[in-house]
Amino acid sequence: MPVLLEAFRTYHTPMVVSTLHVLGSVIPLGLPGFQGLLRKFLGKLFKLFESSGTGDLDFINSLFKCTAELIRSYATFQDLSQPQLKTLTTILKQHVNSQAQGPAFQCLRALVYRKYLCAELYDLIETVQDLMVTSVARSTRQLCAGIFTQFLLEYPLEPSRVEQHINHIIKNLGYFDSEGRTQLLEVLGSLTERFPRELLDQYAELLFFSLVLRTVNEGNAKCREKVASVIKRLVLRCSPAKAKTLFNTVLQMESERKQAQLAQAKHTILGLFIETLPLKAADTQRVFEQCLKAV
Repeated sequence: MPVLLEAFRTYHTPMVVSTLHVLGSVIPLGLPGFQGLLRKFLGKLFKLFESSGTGDLDFINSLFKCTAELIRSYATFQDLSQPQLKTLTTILKQHVNSQAQGPAFQCLRALVYRKYLCAELYDLIETVQDLMVTSVARSTRQLCAGIFTQFLLEYPLEPSRVEQHINHIIKNLGYFDSEGRTQLLEVLGSLTERFPRELLDQYAELLFFSLVLRTVNEGNAKCREKVASVIKRLVLRCSPAKAKTLFNTVLQMESERKQAQLAQAKHTILGLFIETLPLKAADTQRVFEQCLKAV
C-alpha cells in the first residue's frame, strides 16, 4: 500500500491515472491493512482534485471512482472532514452535467448513502432534482432520479424540506417535455410505493388531486398511462380511511356536461377506484349512478 502512496508523488498524469486504476481495484477488497492508510489516501485524492482542471476525462473519472469506493467501503473508519466534504460537493456540482457525470453521480450516491450533513450537499441535490426533469439525456435523468429518490427516502430530512421536494415534484408535473414528465412520474410512483404510510397519508390528497388535474391536461398517451398507474399505487398504499376520503371527494366533484374534460377525468378516476379497491356494493352502485347521470 505505501507503494501506491509513493506513486502519487509523480506529476506524470498517465502514471497517476494508472495508480488510480490499481487503487480502484484494491479498495473493494476490504483489506484490513488499508484502514490505517485511509487518511493519507484521502488527502492524496483531494490534492489531485485541486489540480483536476487538466480536462483529462480518464483522470477525473478515476478520481471520482476511487473516492466513491473509499467512502462506501471504509467510511466507518474514516469520515470526511467538513472542508473535504465541501470541496468534494463543489467539484461534483461542476461535473454532474459533463462527460464525467457517470462517476460523479457514483461518488454523489456514496455521499448520500453515508448521509453526510452539509449545506453544499443539499444545494447539489436541488441541482439533481432539476436535472432529472430538464436534462435532454435519458441516462442523466435516470441517474438523477435514482439519487434523488434515495435521498428523499433515506436521508434525515426536516418535514419542511420533504414538503419542499414534494412541491417541486407537483410543480413540474406540467413540464413541457413529455420525457421529463415521464421521468418525474416514475419517481413519484417509486416514492408512492416506498413512503411510510403515515407520510403518504400526509401528502395523499395533495398528490392525488394534482394527478387528477394531470389527467385533464395531459396530452401524451404514455404520460396518461403513467398518471393512472401512480394513482392506483397511491390509492392502494395509503390507509383505507384516506382512500375512502379520496373516493368520496371524487364522487362529489362537479362534472356538468359543459365541463366535459373534468367529467371524463372524474369517471376515469372512479373507474380506477373500481379496478383498485374492493369497494362495497353500495359504493359501486354510487359510481354507476354517477356515470348514468352523465349519459
